[in-house]
Amino acid sequence: MIELKNLSAGYGGKTVVKDVSLCFPAGQVTVLLGPNGSGKSTLLKASLGLIPAGKGQVFYDGIPIERMNRRQVAKAAALLAQNRPEAEIEAERLVLHGRFPYLSYPRQYTETDRQIAKQAMERTGASAYAGQLVSRLSGGQKQSVYLAMLLAQQTQTVFLDEPTAFLDIRHQLELMGWVKQLAGEGRAAAMVLHDLPLAMEYADRIALMEAGRLAFLGTPEALYESGKLESVFGIRFTRFVGEAGVHYVCSPKEETQ
Repeated sequence: MIELKNLSAGYGGKTVVKDVSLCFPAGQVTVLLGPNGSGKSTLLKASLGLIPAGKGQVFYDGIPIERMNRRQVAKAAALLAQNRPEAEIEAERLVLHGRFPYLSYPRQYTETDRQIAKQAMERTGASAYAGQLVSRLSGGQKQSVYLAMLLAQQTQTVFLDEPTAFLDIRHQLELMGWVKQLAGEGRAAAMVLHDLPLAMEYADRIALMEAGRLAFLGTPEALYESGKLESVFGIRFTRFVGEAGVHYVCSPKEETQ
């Protein structure tokens, strides 16, 4: 399990994440919510050691991350970043990049590596694009390829930074179902989302960030009851219970006359 203890981190001398203590339990989907600039993506990067902690520590199964090398970290946790370079590479070759932490020099893929990549592509529906350039795929097709690469890395924890951005509703729901499936297999999943109703429906726990600090941590139900979403985002957030289940709707906060 990855655990953050009193973590502060940022860029260029500016502290963005401030004194956050948080863990990512196996078997659960933890969603990071918060306004733009509240520190969500920075927290993910600090959890992976991509940016150093200014204060506090990050632990991987009780081991401080500074005692681990990059390969050890990459075998434990994988990141699907929000911003990625346009890949002029065939989809199958990109998915094989997920096997890099397991390769020694010179990097030569084994038959086992190729089978793992193939199975990952089958699972995410990317097999049909195996020989195509990733740069020529649609947004949903690209995401299925990058998700396959994430899966091929075979980590216990997966981090996803705004993975539903630029996806249509069908692909958003497919992605969220896939993440829930990973958690159901005993992995830890942590993701940054901006879609509040989607987060409330699929998360097991929600970490609400405000100005770099952890404003709330708990179940979607407890978050709704707390009223924190309305105060942090300045919106009205309404819950409806019907035959199809619980649904949430965001709307602008009414102006006082």
